[in-house]
Amino acid sequence: MHDVIDNRGSRRFELLEHGQVAYADYEIDGDRLILPHVEAPIGLRGTGAAGRLMEAAATMIRSKNDPSMSRSMVRLIGREFVTSDERARRELGYVGHITRAEGLRDYV
Repeated sequence: MHDVIDNRGSRRFELLEHGQVAYADYEIDGDRLILPHVEAPIGLRGTGAAGRLMEAAATMIRSKNDPSMSRSMVRLIGREFVTSDERARRELGYVGHITRAEGLRDYV
């Protein structure tokens, strides 16, 4: 884990790498933390510094009830994907107990 500090005076998380600082500004709105701006200097762009910053910041602010967050999870959230239980039905005789609509209703 890289060292990220919570610079409360500037209301931003900061990551120092190679003498340069990547940062994420934040605002607090009740029990929500809003990150309106993330910046990495030109020398750190494309190195994953902003991703490391956000991963460390998420770890710092997460409560025990929040799901874990990582750069890999963020990449997955940002992509569309489709799953199928067809093979489990065919090879294992799987039968679902709720409909897709019921599952979505209960999830949301």
